[in-house]
Amino acid sequence: MISNICASEINWQLDFNVKTFPSVYSRKEHHVKWPGNQWKAELIYNNLTYDEVCELRADLADLHGVTGSFTLHHMGFDTLRGTGTGAPVTSVVTLGGKALVTNGWGANQIVLKKGDYFSVNGELKVVTADAQTNGGGGVTVLFAPPLHRNVPAGTPLELNRPSCTMRLRDNNQLNFSCRPGQRANITISCVEVV
Repeated sequence: MISNICASEINWQLDFNVKTFPSVYSRKEHHVKWPGNQWKAELIYNNLTYDEVCELRADLADLHGVTGSFTLHHMGFDTLRGTGTGAPVTSVVTLGGKALVTNGWGANQIVLKKGDYFSVNGELKVVTADAQTNGGGGVTVLFAPPLHRNVPAGTPLELNRPSCTMRLRDNNQLNFSCRPGQRANITISCVEVV
């Protein structure tokens, strides 16, 4: 998190790196998918005391704008619908893509269900198909968005507090006002480090 102060609400959005090229003659659209899909989040802090505003302002200043990064937990999505048993790790080196070969799960069970979240190597992922393990506790996990970085074999999957590495959206996030004697409401925008 940016601070020890808990946000009242976090709005998440997955921003797809898709470009659309319309034809000037037929108006037919051509869509091109590019690497670099990116999570975006808006942290909303409501009813902050003056002390909380001061602490949050100091933590934001310490990030030094877009150059600093922090881990943001996907609150509200830490309850798996699959069993999630075991201590899952990647089995092979994964070079990008939308699938991870994993082992270390409980055998013969649905460990992750479509829509569950997990993180690996500092990246937040959403499961796109139920993951049923084999008798040895192995399964290929399908997810989105695609990996930004290579994942070495033996990298653990984080199931309890899925998160990703974020930075401030721009250098103007420290721009907020407070009225003396009143509580403050502050919104901070951030994007995934890709």
